[in-house]
Amino acid sequence: MAFYELTFPAALSEGMRGGPRFAATIVRTASGYRHTNVNWAQELWSWEADATLWDRSKIEQALAFFRAVQGPGNGFRFRNWLDYQVIGQTLGTGDGVRTAFQIVKTSTFGAYSHTRTIRKPVAGTVAVSVDGLPQASGWSVATSTGVVTFDAAPAAGKVVVADCLFDYPAAFAADSADLTQNFVDVAEWSVQIEEIRL
Repeated sequence: MAFYELTFPAALSEGMRGGPRFAATIVRTASGYRHTNVNWAQELWSWEADATLWDRSKIEQALAFFRAVQGPGNGFRFRNWLDYQVIGQTLGTGDGVRTAFQIVKTSTFGAYSHTRTIRKPVAGTVAVSVDGLPQASGWSVATSTGVVTFDAAPAAGKVVVADCLFDYPAAFAADSADLTQNFVDVAEWSVQIEEIRL
């Protein structure tokens, strides 16, 4: 599978339902205790639209995109409207040597935190600051990996922070586009999209 730096059209992804899942093995003992083994350290999301009604322009856009990525054959960018922003995220602390910092997103609830690697930041939305000072230049970001690289390593003790919008790496879950023709220029498409690991 290749990954195409194409973004699933936002007009088609709005209103899709979905959520994250972990692969967990649950075993209940004879005495009633529950033992759980979480097999994935990172969740994977999936989304679906069930019989979404589209006009001719959206149908053509959907079919063109499906053909371009060859159905489930290749990955693409997907805007998850429930999780698409990084705001004030610490990427690390300078040591005077390190120049590369991976964009991440840390979610915290009480004493527990979960960090997700952001590999598909949106071009033109990444902002970086060092010790609270916005950096207008002197760095670049690879929007295909989410790595921020400084021309000169941030000094020891300097905190690197980023903001950005991001997409999820995803692919169609099925081989075929499930379309139902309602009228001449109106159809329904039931589609499933799933996050993929890169």
